[in-house]
Amino acid sequence: MTETAAKFKPVSTRRAPPKALAAKVGGIVGVVICALIIVVVWFGFGTVARAVDDLGNDVNAAFDRAITVSESVAGRFDDAVITIDTMRADIAEAAASRTPDMARLSNLQARLEQVSARYLDARVRYAEARESVVGVVSRLQEIARIIPGSRVPENAGDRLAAVDAKIREIDEAIIATGTSVADADPGQTVADALAARATPLKDAIAGGAQAVHGLSANLAGLQATADSTIDGIGLVLLLAALALSVLFGWVLGLNIALWLLGRSWERAATEP
Repeated sequence: MTETAAKFKPVSTRRAPPKALAAKVGGIVGVVICALIIVVVWFGFGTVARAVDDLGNDVNAAFDRAITVSESVAGRFDDAVITIDTMRADIAEAAASRTPDMARLSNLQARLEQVSARYLDARVRYAEARESVVGVVSRLQEIARIIPGSRVPENAGDRLAAVDAKIREIDEAIIATGTSVADADPGQTVADALAARATPLKDAIAGGAQAVHGLSANLAGLQATADSTIDGIGLVLLLAALALSVLFGWVLGLNIALWLLGRSWERAATEP
């Protein structure tokens, strides 16, 4: 009987060097961290993108409201101008008469008071529209300071200041008219006061109407610029998210390479 020698597979007793273990652990930790950062970046981008969309909706709603109100205010100013124009002939006739009809004068005064009341209501509505425009433009300016490359609607303040000046002129004309009529004695002097103040009042309101018409047209352009700003902000955020994803994706690849390097060191150390 022939003895067969036992065959043993050689087993390496060498242990992997510490650098191999450190490379593998470091690679795994780096992969996990980079993956988490990429997830957080896109989660944050989604949250911020929704906030930007909401801001865009708010801005458009504010501009739509301001444009609608401005057109309404301009229309009321136009109506006031027409009303005063129709009254001027009656006022001139009353002023030319030595004994004006008191009932007619009272009617003219009442009509002027109605014009003043409608103007005051339009003025309140204009103030609300102005506040909306100033609010949304201020918000866009704050964002523009944070996000580079953002365009902010310009000249909104200048246009509003021009309308404000016209509104003050109307205020002064209405106050002057009311004071002149109140200080006049009943009869001829009231008619004279109305005749003296009708044209300045009409000119002031007509100037205000023209300014508000211009504001309404300007707001449409500002709204288009604001929409472009919102789109630009969204694009900047998307590019930032992509850039961060590429950066940390590259770092993730480096960590995978580090892990593979650790494995190769481990194999090289343990192979017989």
